Amino acid sequence: MLGPRPSWIARAVVVVVTLALAHDLTFLMRYGSAYGEALVHAGHGETWTNAVLVCLALGAALLIAAAWQLRRLGMAAHATTAGPLTAANVGAFARSWAGLAARLGLVVAVLLTVQENIERAARGLQAPDPAILASPQYPGALAIMAGVAIAVGLVVALFRWRRGVLLARIRAALAPRPRPLRPHRPPQRSDAVRSSILGRSLGVRAPPPGVVIRIAA
Repeated sequence: MLGPRPSWIARAVVVVVTLALAHDLTFLMRYGSAYGEALVHAGHGETWTNAVLVCLALGAALLIAAAWQLRRLGMAAHATTAGPLTAANVGAFARSWAGLAARLGLVVAVLLTVQENIERAARGLQAPDPAILASPQYPGALAIMAGVAIAVGLVVALFRWRRGVLLARIRAALAPRPRPLRPHRPPQRSDAVRSSILGRSLGVRAPPPGVVIRIAA
């Protein structure tokens, strides 16, 4: 199970990868074949290219780590006495996917808006515009960001769902099972004991020595 720090690192990697993809796809949609030149003129030179490559490398490393974790959990689930398979809850999965995509899209939209306004201010252009991504200078930017957030959110939701299924199977297999209780029976005495007690209570004692028993004629 991931600790607090690795979990936050993974979330940060997901955000920066989504941001880099949404940014570059927006420029590609706007400028087409002049995409590289437009990035340079917009202030995205070699530094931005290297940053994008680093983001993609981090994303690939995160995918490899996630696949390795799922493999380890799958081997652990197979090695134990497998618990019952849980049926896929399509509604819960869809809600998780939608929530991830919505949060990711909102965060990326805010970050990309801030980034573009800072870059324009550094070049001495117009004043900051909170709705710059909806302007004609960025055609389709919001739709592109939504599409990228939905795609990345799907990958994350699938990973969480599969991880949750494997962990549930492992916990079900390792959970201690209560032993069946034996029915409580009252203690019973043997027939020999009962007969001996009964014999002692009903038996006739012999007369004491020296006592003459007279039998009536």
